[in-house]
This record gives sequence, C-alpha cells and structure tokens, in this order.
Amino acid sequence: MGSRSIFVNTVPKSGSVFIETTLRDIFGYEHITLGTGYFPNDTILLEQARKFREGGFSAQQHADCGPNNIALLEKYVVRWVIHLRDPRSVALSWTHHLNKFVQLNQHWMLDYSAPIPDENYLNLSFSEKLDWQIANFLPHVVKWIGSWLNYADRNPDRVLVTTYEEMSADNKKFFQKLLTFFSSATLDIGDVSRFRSEATHFRKGEIDEWRRAFSSEQKARALETIPSTLQKRMNWPAL
Repeated sequence: MGSRSIFVNTVPKSGSVFIETTLRDIFGYEHITLGTGYFPNDTILLEQARKFREGGFSAQQHADCGPNNIALLEKYVVRWVIHLRDPRSVALSWTHHLNKFVQLNQHWMLDYSAPIPDENYLNLSFSEKLDWQIANFLPHVVKWIGSWLNYADRNPDRVLVTTYEEMSADNKKFFQKLLTFFSSATLDIGDVSRFRSEATHFRKGEIDEWRRAFSSEQKARALETIPSTLQKRMNWPAL
C-alpha cells in the first residue's frame, strides 16, 4: 500500500487502540509513539515527528489542537484522522478507566490527565468520582473536540473527522473509509472483528451507556458543558 505513515488522533476512550492496531496490521506498518501521552495536552515530539515522516509508521495520540502541535503536524504529517465520541461517554469510560488503576493500586496512572485527582478522589464512591470527572474532566474533552472540529472545517483536505458512533454502527465500512483516506484505494479487508482482543476492549463500549449511568442531575450538568451548536452538529442526544 505504499510507505506513507498513518496517524489517527483520537479523543480518549473512543476505541483508540483498536483503530491503530487494526490499521497497523492492515498496512503492515511499525508502531511509533508521536507524543507525550498526556490529556488534554498530548504534545507531539519533534524527533518522533521527523522519523514518522520517513514513512512506514502507524501512530495514535490524543494530541491537542495547540499551535505547537499544529505546526509540527502540518510540517511532518501529510494527513490525519480526528476521531471523536460523545464527551459524556468519554467521561463515563474515563471514570471506569481510572477506577481500574485505583483498584490495581496503580494510583500513579492518574497523573496522566489534567486536572490530576487529589488523594481524596481515591476514597470517593463511583458516583462521586463521576461527579468529579463531569466537573473537572468533561470541559477539557468538550474544548478538545471543538477546537479540532474548527481546524477540520478550515482544512478538509488534510483532516478526516470520524466518530465512535459510526465505527460502532459498521466496523467494516468505517475501516474502508479510513483506508480510502490514507491510501486512495478500495480494498476488501474482510471481517475486522479478528483484530479485537481483550487488550483493546476492557469494556463493552456501549454508545448510550451514560444515559443509564448518569443521574438526572449529572445529565443536566453535563449537557450544560456542551455548547448546543456542538451537540446538534454531532447529533448527540440532549438527555
């Protein structure tokens, strides 16, 4: 399929590892880490970006749409995917994600996000942790999504916007879309379920799970954080 590298930039908890692993296998490329891995400020690394430009690499990050990242991406990456998900689903899955590390006594993993939960967070109930994430983490997710959509609107030839919802609706159609974007080719990739594993799916990833998991108050507070224009554009349910 050629030697051009591929880069998928995803909002957290949107099937990131599954997407990158699948594309890497299909293209036969080598994985490369392009950034620091923090969220919401995942910073692209200059030397890694230079190496990426050589071709034959597959990368996935949560890079923010800041000026430094944009400058490096525009110089060293030909085109890339911005993959999005309803921020309420992101917040719920993120709470479960951090809870897993708390249960494993790997508290240091909480330091990879901003703001970093304090020690009191460890003793909260799951509902209270979700309250904390809605108040502190969700606004960063909304800002991250909105800024990348603004960039994508100005650069449609460089960026392809995809969503977790369309991936969940039809895995094969979704990956065919990505392959066409990266390789300008239509290929029969067969059943993509062969790329799924426990390593890439520690939860079921239901699209509307937040509607059952959030209390009425949590739903209202989360919705207040999402601009109505963004909610309507992405066709996310109100409540």
